[in-house]
Amino acid sequence: MIRALGHLPIRQRRVLLAGAAVLGALLLWLGVWQPLDQRRDRLRQQVTDTAEQLAQFRLGLAQGQAGNDAWRAPGSLLSRVDAEARALGVLPHLNTLEPQGTDAVRLQLRDVPFDALANWLERLSTQGVGVDELSLQRAGEPGRVDATLLLRDTGP
Repeated sequence: MIRALGHLPIRQRRVLLAGAAVLGALLLWLGVWQPLDQRRDRLRQQVTDTAEQLAQFRLGLAQGQAGNDAWRAPGSLLSRVDAEARALGVLPHLNTLEPQGTDAVRLQLRDVPFDALANWLERLSTQGVGVDELSLQRAGEPGRVDATLLLRDTGP
């Protein structure tokens, strides 16, 4: 094959070599780079889904440990806190949840966007959930905080 290339004029050799280079780059892209890129995207989504499942598991575990049917009732403090946390994207940041009797809950949130936390607390206040204690510490990135809260049912 190299002999056949040697008999071709220089211009045709250059065109063939350029075509081979483009074909090689295309095969590298389709065979290696694109599958790795797609796999990375799937793994990122899987990590996000797993983090959300873990937060839901922790929340469910805390509900089960409470041992009180009042916590599971549709209008209960825990159900309101959970529904609003899901709606505003705060739930994946939930680190711990400890019931404090039947009318209060202590929460720890890690690396939560401050704006999302403020919106979440504002929406909870319209549903009869008050903040008894709040401790905020700056997290790694700007605009993110670690929070410890004691939320109490203040009534509708």
